[in-house]
Amino acid sequence: LMEEDEALRHHIPKLHSSYSSNTHCKMFLVLENCLHSFSPSANILDCKMGVRTFLEEALMTARQNPDLRSDLYQRMVLVDDDEQTHMEHYLQKVALHRFMIWRDTISSTTSLGFRVKGMRKRGITYQHYKIVKSEKKIFKIIQSFLKDYSWAAI
Repeated sequence: LMEEDEALRHHIPKLHSSYSSNTHCKMFLVLENCLHSFSPSANILDCKMGVRTFLEEALMTARQNPDLRSDLYQRMVLVDDDEQTHMEHYLQKVALHRFMIWRDTISSTTSLGFRVKGMRKRGITYQHYKIVKSEKKIFKIIQSFLKDYSWAAI
């Protein structure tokens, strides 16, 4: 971190370790859970910023090495059983690059530049936002989270 960003240091997860996966030929990071010190009653709105949730390099690699995966097919079917092509239904597998692009288009990621992943309010966790795409619905989610805070401009 830059010196002027020192105030942010306690909000950034610490790197505990890293390891390589021979199965996936990838490097994984073990990061600190930034929410571990929060009380169970803390209200949290988890938003993911950006117009896509993957790096361009990851998409290019996935396109060059199209790995068909049944786990991604199952995740896609759970959200939308009509999204798969006839071939994907037949194989019951989906290519990683297709899944990554699809995942971002079913949420507000590509249209609004962010998405709500979930929230915890008054000890209750809500995580059913993966297909919320409309600006109006996203605004209602954020409004419901902030409505008890008189200082929040909504």
